[in-house]
Amino acid sequence: MRKFCKSCGQVWSYDFVHDKCRGGAQPKLLCIKDEFTRQCYAVGVGASLTAREVQKVFFGLFAQHGARRFLRSDNGLEFVQNDLQRRLTTQNVQAL
Repeated sequence: MRKFCKSCGQVWSYDFVHDKCRGGAQPKLLCIKDEFTRQCYAVGVGASLTAREVQKVFFGLFAQHGARRFLRSDNGLEFVQNDLQRRLTTQNVQAL
C-alpha cells in the first residue's frame, strides 16, 4: 500500500505560458498542476485571460476536485488581486 504525506495533493501550481503562432496570433495559456502528482488539471487558452476567467477556471476545479490548501505561482502577489484573494479565503486556500 502506498503512503502519502499530509501535504500530498494539497498544493497546485499555476503559471502563464505565452506562445506565438505562425499566423501572428499570440495565445496565452493558464496551466494548473498538482505539485505532488504532476497531474495537469487545466490548461486555459485565450488571446488574453482576465482575472474573472482565471477565477472561473480555479473555482470550477474546486467544485470538481475540492479546494486545495495552497496555490503557488511565480507571478507574484500582485496577481492575487483583492477579489481573487477574498474568494480563495472563503475556500480556505492560501496563495504562495
